[in-house]
Amino acid sequence: MTQNEFPELENLTEEEITKLLNDKDEFEELFSNLSTVKNIDSIKDQMMTIVADLLKINYSQKENLENVQKTHKLAKQRFLDLHQKLQQKFLQQNQLLNQFDYTSLIDKIEQSKNESDEQAEQLFQKVSQKEIELDQFIKEFREIKEKSYLNDSKIKCFQKNLQDKKMNSFH
Repeated sequence: MTQNEFPELENLTEEEITKLLNDKDEFEELFSNLSTVKNIDSIKDQMMTIVADLLKINYSQKENLENVQKTHKLAKQRFLDLHQKLQQKFLQQNQLLNQFDYTSLIDKIEQSKNESDEQAEQLFQKVSQKEIELDQFIKEFREIKEKSYLNDSKIKCFQKNLQDKKMNSFH
């Protein structure tokens, strides 16, 4: 204990200190009135208020967390259901496609893709020569490119299925 921590005790005589040590009530009264103890009690009260406020905030967020957890659980279940349906549709698609000749399907889709690419080129020429407005070009070009992209994806998928089918026939 440094000299300045409890200034109230510095001026006490040995007799007063002995009396305090022997009288519990008087000791408690002096102790609770020490400026350092009052300061500590004040800080403790402030901390308790802060903790109580934080508890209220946490408790109010608990309901929000529970709602988010419920929503997440429902969304996850919906995702799993949709994923299962998608897997079933892929299985059905593959079963149906196994009945067909992939090579002829790929050729037909490639022909359609090439036609879409040619349409896109013609559309590009029209906009370059200012035969159509830019807004119309963008709309039509996007539709053509979407079709071309889908056809390209189908081709890749069918080529992979054809390759898998050939691999499975070897085994």
